[in-house]
This record gives sequence, structure tokens and C-alpha cells, in this order.
Amino acid sequence: MLPSDKIYAYVPGLGGSEKSWKPLVDKLRADIGGQWVALEHHCGAFSRRSPMAVARSLSARLDSIDRQSGGEKELVLIGHSIGGLLIRTAYLIAAGKFGEGEAVYDWPRRVSRFVLMASMDRGVNPEGSMRAKLGTPFARFLRPVGIRLIYDILKGSTFVTNLRIAWMRYYRTLPNPPMVVQVRGTKDDEVARNDTIDPDLFPHAVPIDVPEANHVKLHDLTGTPDPETHYECIRHAIADDFPRHAAGAQIAEKSRVIFLLHGIRASKLGWPTQLKNEILRRDPSAIVELPDYGYFSALRFAIPYFHRKPLRWFQDEYSQALARHPGAEFYFVGHSNGTYLMAQSLREIGGMIFNRIFLGGCVLSPAYVWPSRPQPYVVHNAYAYTDKVVGILCSALAGLGRKDVGTAGFESFREIPDGDQNLVDRGHGAAFDSPADLETVADFILTGARPPAGAPQDMPSGIRRLSRFSTILGWLVLAILVVLPIWGACQGHLLATVIADLTLIALIVTILILL
Repeated sequence: MLPSDKIYAYVPGLGGSEKSWKPLVDKLRADIGGQWVALEHHCGAFSRRSPMAVARSLSARLDSIDRQSGGEKELVLIGHSIGGLLIRTAYLIAAGKFGEGEAVYDWPRRVSRFVLMASMDRGVNPEGSMRAKLGTPFARFLRPVGIRLIYDILKGSTFVTNLRIAWMRYYRTLPNPPMVVQVRGTKDDEVARNDTIDPDLFPHAVPIDVPEANHVKLHDLTGTPDPETHYECIRHAIADDFPRHAAGAQIAEKSRVIFLLHGIRASKLGWPTQLKNEILRRDPSAIVELPDYGYFSALRFAIPYFHRKPLRWFQDEYSQALARHPGAEFYFVGHSNGTYLMAQSLREIGGMIFNRIFLGGCVLSPAYVWPSRPQPYVVHNAYAYTDKVVGILCSALAGLGRKDVGTAGFESFREIPDGDQNLVDRGHGAAFDSPADLETVADFILTGARPPAGAPQDMPSGIRRLSRFSTILGWLVLAILVVLPIWGACQGHLLATVIADLTLIALIVTILILL
């Protein structure tokens, strides 16, 4: 099809506009012709609109443009920065592959090419450019008051992760998928080459680098010392033909990817490394991921803000692994806080799938509701009556109102999908203590063999009472620290103040131990 018979629709980045694109578009229109349409979203850094709402309106706008052309023209979709995220979201929404109850249109059938210019396919990296480092704290702070766009597009966010997974899985099902051209400036400090791994690995993907161009001015021909080379790179990405099946890296398929995730006050150098060696001894072709979120104290675990902070990190790790091995089956083994990161992500990320899941020292609520998936998955939970970390700490946090943590590693789940639970001994790390334990875990992950059931036993009455008492312990400490001194001051009782002071000292000592 001739360029003049095509529609070129472009979505600017944050703060971008039709006006800022005009010099480039005028030059391209004169050079290659075609119908050029600006899909402005009018979003800035402090926008209250969600990326889903913005993409929904872009999808409807493209439907109108497509219908006005009689549905006979090819569509070339161009997105800069966040525009790359939004245009892909609009495409998936219109194709009926993203979101529930969304309007489905016919225009995706006519998309022949995506040109993603410095597209934040992995989301905004909080540790990337100085602009991102300064803006991310404000995004977190302003989200509760409705300013959510930036927060929703952070790396590993629920929106970005769901989008990446839907994009990768749908693209692989298309018999004749659109060409994907990834354009990036060599001085881009916000989008690294590794951030574009999902489109780069497609067999119809082409990476193009623009010398000396940065992130913000990639569409601005005055942003580099050589405007003509700058322009030729962009024109090449939009208008020139590329050989199919020859561009892009070829995906190396692996049969399975296995995540091994440690808990609090630990790292990947303990049981995860030992279990990795055991798995690779049995299956050298397996890909064993050992993600490490660093040392995580019990105090950070107890404070919701810090506790939930690694969730985006884990979701990004999963989507990166899926991008590298899109045809593989995924498995998970987690201990303590690792079980929390997986289960909370599983609830938020509809495309996250693990065929088999092994949990040890689990910190989830016994009432945790396992989300459904198109294909069934098996969960095994190794719990221990002697697990004081779960039985006491998690019980106390649940008593303070934490609904996302609980004592499943101490008293088991009430319901578990297509799996079972076994009672182990030796405390919080019992499921991974010995070489025999690791062999049992490897058997379950690699073959599906159920771990042997522990000997029947009753929960010791002492630990049961201590766990139940822990549910009110937090409120009791707060009452002693706050209510008792006030009452003592009003009544003139020195003893009440002394008790409160001693309680405070004990609390400080406990916090130091938990660090």
C-alpha cells in the first residue's frame, strides 16, 4: 500500500502536543504523504486521569478515524514516551484483550506498524533519570488525592505489568502481527535498552538508535547537532520497509522458568542457591530465577508502606522473565515474605500464571482467596506449629488490622486450589532446612510429586494460646503507651507513668531486635 493510502496517528508524551510535533509532521507529510492525525491526551505530570481512561478515549478516537476512512486505510501508530504505553493499551482494548467490558472495535485489524519512540514499555524507572528520581516520591504522595497517572505507570505497577503481559501474549497469537519499530536516542537517560526487551524480542521488531538524541526531544529535530540524520532515522522507522522474520532477536524457548524467592532477614545465598543447584542437577535445561530484594528486616515487614514496596519490583521481575521466555511454563517456590510478594501479585496481575507453587513459612491469611486462572494450578503449603515468627508476629499484625498477612504458615489455609498442605517441624524455615527437604521441594516442582504428609499431631496448647494472645498484644501495647500515662497524669498516679516508660523501653528493645 502506498504511503498516501495510510493513516499516521501519533500520541505525544507527557506535556507534548500537536504544536510541538508540527515541524516533524510537516516534513514527513511533505516527504511521504499520507493522513496525519494527532491523538492528544492533554495529560501532564499531575493528571488525575488513569492511563486506562486515556487509552479508552484514544481507542474510540481511532475508531472514528477508521470509520471516516471507510475502513480501507492502513494504520501506522506512533507513540512517544508514555504515548507508547497508551497507544499499545488502546490497541489491546480495541482488540478485546485488555480490560473487562471495554468497547471492541475493528480498527486493530488495519494496524500495520507500531513506531515506539522512547516508549516506556517497562514503565517509569524510579531510579532512572533525575527527573524520575525527584518525581516518584511526589507521585506516591499525591496518589491518595486522585493524582494517579504517574504512579500508575511506574515500573512494575499493576497497570504496566498487566499491559506488558497482555501485549506479549496477544502478539504471539497473531498470524501476521504488526511490525514493531523501537526508536531510542543514544542519550536517553530514562529508557534503557533493557527496558524495551518485550518488543525487541519479537520476530518482527526493529531497533533504531538516533545519535545524540535524548528522551524528551526525540521528536524535536532541533534536539541534536545533526537534524538531517535525526530526521532520516525517524523517517526510516515510520516509512521504510523491513524484511519480516529477519529483524529482531529470535526467542530461545525453554520448557520452564522457576522462581525461588527468599523471606525476611535472608537473601538468595541461602536455601535458594542450594535448591537451584538441586533443580539444575535434575533438569539442566530449566531457567532458575533467584530474584533478590535485599535484606528485609522484621520491622520493615511490620510497616505496611515498606512491606508492600517490593511488590512492583517482583511484578517487574516476572514480566521481564516472561519477555525473555514467553513460551515457558512458570513455577514458584517462596519462603516467608516471598510468599506474600507472590500471592499479592497473583491477585493483582491477571496474566501472572504459575503451574505449581510451593510455600514454606507462609505469611498469608488462612482465609486468603486464591484467584482463578484459565488453567488450574497446584499449591502446596508446608506449615509448622512451631513457627513462632508466623504464629506470633503475623498474628499480632493481623490483630492490628492487617488483612493481607496472617498465620497460614502456622495453622494452614482454610482452602487451597488443587493442592494440599503438610505439617512440618523445626520452625519458620522447616521446609528448606536440610538436603532432604530441598529434594522434596524439587520433586514437587519438577514432577508434581506431593510432599509426604507429616505425622498427625495436635498444636501445643502453649503456642496456641500465645498466638491468640498476640492478636490483642499490639492494642495492649498502644493502650499502655498512650492511655495509661494520660490516666496516670489525671489521677496523679506515678506508677502508671513508670509502667508506660518500661513498656516503651521494652518496645524499643524489641524494635532493635527486629531490625
